[in-house]
Amino acid sequence: MLPALREESYILAHPGERKPRAFLELCRNGDVPEIVELLQADDEEDEEDEEEETSTWNAQDILRYQDPNGTGFSGLHAAVAGQSPEVAWLLLLLASQLDMKHFPAEVMQEAVALGVERPDMGGRQDIRSLRDAQGRSAEQLAAEVGGPWSRWLGMGLLGE
Repeated sequence: MLPALREESYILAHPGERKPRAFLELCRNGDVPEIVELLQADDEEDEEDEEEETSTWNAQDILRYQDPNGTGFSGLHAAVAGQSPEVAWLLLLLASQLDMKHFPAEVMQEAVALGVERPDMGGRQDIRSLRDAQGRSAEQLAAEVGGPWSRWLGMGLLGE
């Protein structure tokens, strides 16, 4: 119960971080359709609200958000900790420079079905380079977690 109270207290003090914090929770829970909806809704709001700024977060900022409360997790860290390869594939498609040849056909089919396209990185940081509060990359966390990530480690998908 304490973590839930701490989270609610943080959101009350920082209401502008509601979306990126929801994003981390969705990544942790493996909810790909909800992640896509949150990111697409955020992009639509940016287009509609160009004159009046209601949110400072765009989809690319949310994809690189890191938890300021202890863990420092990014969405990719949260997906690894939550053991959700599906979310990891989505995040790699949207916010990494991983060569497209590494993406399985079923991942690309699902992306098309969800209306997801790989954006231009435009000089943005590859999410695989983000470090948590302990200085670990998502790849290092995956090595600690094991499970479905063992195969990923041998393929170098989570490292730059």
